[in-house]
Amino acid sequence: MGVPGVDVPAAGKVGIYGYSQGGGAAAAAAELQHAYAPSLDSLLVGTAAGAPPADLAKVAENIDGGSLAWAFGYTINGLIQDYPEIADPNMPGNIYSLLNDQGKNVLAATAGECVAETALRFAFQHTSSYTVSGLPATSFLADSTLPYQAIVDAQKIGKLSPTAPVYIWQGRNDDVVPFGRCPCSWPRTGAARPATTRCSSRSTTFPPCSPGSASATFCPPCWACPRLRAGSTSD
Repeated sequence: MGVPGVDVPAAGKVGIYGYSQGGGAAAAAAELQHAYAPSLDSLLVGTAAGAPPADLAKVAENIDGGSLAWAFGYTINGLIQDYPEIADPNMPGNIYSLLNDQGKNVLAATAGECVAETALRFAFQHTSSYTVSGLPATSFLADSTLPYQAIVDAQKIGKLSPTAPVYIWQGRNDDVVPFGRCPCSWPRTGAARPATTRCSSRSTTFPPCSPGSASATFCPPCWACPRLRAGSTSD
């Protein structure tokens, strides 16, 4: 690898780690690695991804009206950066034509805010109050005449097979990222390189306290705590 100024050997082994949004980044990096960095095939020893939001459509349903509802603004603004055509006023079904004034104000405000400020202003709001139709923003994904279904589907993790072992852990009562065995839909043996790909998972049974608060999402990283670890199970 040879990073200047860093004492890492050129043939140093690599591991990928992340939780929640970072878990999604870690999982995505794991499955894309062979395509964009094949030189790491022999160096990547594995990935640990905690509660990776592999399907953003399902996550969007879970956070609507909850403590993480503020992520709506960040998500749409992020998609506009990657898919500027959805903000083009000349495009039928552009995002601004689907949002009312309140929804447009949320996008404008969150474009220049940090998490703490956004959370205080927009937590526990329902996206149905942002749309012209009065339906939740996830309704955009159900309309095949709009581009959003294809855009969100393109973000799904689990379409490629990682080349190194992957370890996934998550709380069973996670109220943000839907709980499931290997939520990234990877096969237990990778289709591309079955000899090297393994996906194992572990779950913790953190109590389902205060649904909608995301408490069961952010507490499972403490699974190493003896009390929680004693109640964890492998899937």
